[in-house]
Amino acid sequence: MRTLIYFLILFPLISFSQDISKSEFIKLIKERIKIVNADGVSYSDLRLFADNTDSLFFKTNKFTIYVDRGEKYQKYICRKVEFDFLNLNEVIFTDTQTCKEPANSYVTTEYKRFRYKVFKEQKRLYVEFENKFSKRRYRVIDTVRNNKRITSFTLIEI
Repeated sequence: MRTLIYFLILFPLISFSQDISKSEFIKLIKERIKIVNADGVSYSDLRLFADNTDSLFFKTNKFTIYVDRGEKYQKYICRKVEFDFLNLNEVIFTDTQTCKEPANSYVTTEYKRFRYKVFKEQKRLYVEFENKFSKRRYRVIDTVRNNKRITSFTLIEI
């Protein structure tokens, strides 16, 4: 009986905290590309964003990317950087605020437009963002899942 209780407690933690795979990451990017290039946007569309309260996103070397479909995080994070993937090579970091009406996005400049690549190295997943002004390389860590669905993952700069 004790073994069954341990199994019921530990199994969800083990099975749902697996790191995001490269194919899962690419699948999220492809879904976001379709949304960014679509004519209309819905509240329930996939959003990939990081908290940018006090412009923290641009000052820190570790941040969490929230994977949201209007379910949870969008309502509670007022200032964020959305990852608007244009295609399989380019992304724009769009700085937005959504808690005060009207919601708005700040002007996107060439400083916030990056070429990116997702790759595995020694069984670890990395993402690299590069433009003519900077190059940022991150390792993907700490994936959080809810019923097998990815809800967030953390990137740490290396």
